[in-house]
Amino acid sequence: SRHAGFFMEAHLGENGSWVAAARHSYSAFDDVYRSAFQSDDYPVENDYRFYDYQGVVQYGKSARNHLNVYILGSDDDRTLVLHSRASGETLKKNKGVGFHRIQLEWSRDVGKHATDELSLAVEYQRTEPELMTYERFILKAVPLYLRNELTLHPDERMDIRLGLVSMQGYAWWKVFDYSGQYSGTTPFVFPAAYGEVTVYPFDNFSVVGGLRVSLAARIMRIAVDPRFAVQYHFGSRTIFKAGFGVFHQPPSNEEQDADYGNENLKMSRAIHYGVGFEHQLSRRFEVNIEGFYRVLTDLVVPGDNTDRAGQWENFNNDGRAKVLGVETMLRHRPSSHFSGWLSYTLMKATGQDHNENVHPTGGDQRHVLTAVASWTLPRGWVIGTKFQLASGRPYTPVVGREWREDYGAYLPLYGEKNSATMPLFHQLDIRGEKKFSIQRLACSVYLDLENIYNQRTPQFYYYFSDSTRRYAYSPNHFYPNLGLIAAW
Repeated sequence: SRHAGFFMEAHLGENGSWVAAARHSYSAFDDVYRSAFQSDDYPVENDYRFYDYQGVVQYGKSARNHLNVYILGSDDDRTLVLHSRASGETLKKNKGVGFHRIQLEWSRDVGKHATDELSLAVEYQRTEPELMTYERFILKAVPLYLRNELTLHPDERMDIRLGLVSMQGYAWWKVFDYSGQYSGTTPFVFPAAYGEVTVYPFDNFSVVGGLRVSLAARIMRIAVDPRFAVQYHFGSRTIFKAGFGVFHQPPSNEEQDADYGNENLKMSRAIHYGVGFEHQLSRRFEVNIEGFYRVLTDLVVPGDNTDRAGQWENFNNDGRAKVLGVETMLRHRPSSHFSGWLSYTLMKATGQDHNENVHPTGGDQRHVLTAVASWTLPRGWVIGTKFQLASGRPYTPVVGREWREDYGAYLPLYGEKNSATMPLFHQLDIRGEKKFSIQRLACSVYLDLENIYNQRTPQFYYYFSDSTRRYAYSPNHFYPNLGLIAAW
């Protein structure tokens, strides 16, 4: 494995500056990966590549009258090739995501109590998600983003934000499944207008009300999303907060396609409720507890029934889900020697299909525990550690196969939806760092030990085309990483 990166910053005349940074990682199928992936039944080959970059140019005479130019992007690719000794079949799995973006932001004062912000961006996107079945999906898109926001400060007890935003462009997609290959080119236009008012009726109390109206032009659906939040300070140590909001999401590009998808789909809707508080226990410790409840309706799901006219639906809006949970965090504020936090999330997520059958959703991760700590020691030494513990996610098991004459192949037979659960995940990471200087050069040498006790928890099961054999993909393994950072 190889990792490298750089960061540079400099002034640009009297009123400007620029920043540039980049990272690159590459891992071939070496002995470290062989121990993580290899099995007697399924020899594997693995190749991983990642890079990202950022460039920022800032120019302006003041913080409220300036121009920013951003050039940024990333690319993440992994190829996994499995060979079955039993059948001689080779299964190739690709996962990739990347984007390249150019963005301009201009902010200026338009009066004594008003600020106008204009943003323009163009982007190239590429997505190939990780799929557990024998299917494959590729999406490429070129969206153009426009946003104009006006912020008003009529007086010290009121702030007003008004804005227009739009995303438009083209998407190219391909779907590979048992029945063949489907592809399409989809134009998309999503304009929206929003407004938000923040009022401070009296000291220590704020009320935020907002409204967003958006249009999914391809399916001609309009969404109206109200939002509301309150926050109250009890003295100097306790904050109470509560709110709710309505959110809509249009169907994806392939789901809206007239041939592969359903051009009569609606936008999915989610209603979020939240209530919580923050409390400062002492000078160093604070606790944050938040409860949440979400109701999701009109979710786009694969169709397995006919519509009212008797026509088969590839997709419909019959999906529903509910999410209930609580998040807690105990945080130690950074001091000269120690910082850290401990968080725990308890959550339950259930869904319903058109037959009213209740089942866990794919995001029903019941318990999530994370602990992070960092100690600053004498003579430039820093020691850090991170521990993660999480319930396995539900998945739908393949219980057999059947021959389909219309496809000319064996197709998988699935058990009850999300009736099986992946194993419990846990991992411990440790990092040691030594800081030192050589004249004007500030240096640090670090050693990262990821998954220090080599816990091999499966995250996916890959099924071969006959649906009778699967491979447990366990990407987490003991991984040492030694590096050097130099700055001047």
